[in-house]
Amino acid sequence: MSETTSFRTLSVTELSTLIHRAVPTIKSDINRKPESLPPRIVIPGSKKLVWLESDVLHWLEKCREVAKPKPAWRRRF
Repeated sequence: MSETTSFRTLSVTELSTLIHRAVPTIKSDINRKPESLPPRIVIPGSKKLVWLESDVLHWLEKCREVAKPKPAWRRRF
């Protein structure tokens, strides 16, 4: 089976919905902490913030953490 590449783009509002962060937070993180966001696309001559949907989904998959059982809580005396 061949792998297809999605070229659907997401706006900052759509990204906000997917990653559950406010638009102003995303906009400030672009310069402040870009590593906390999926890689974005810079279109020459445009200031519009754009992400590839496939990149965002891949980034989310990499962020997934397998749920680990919490250790039993013990009361200390």
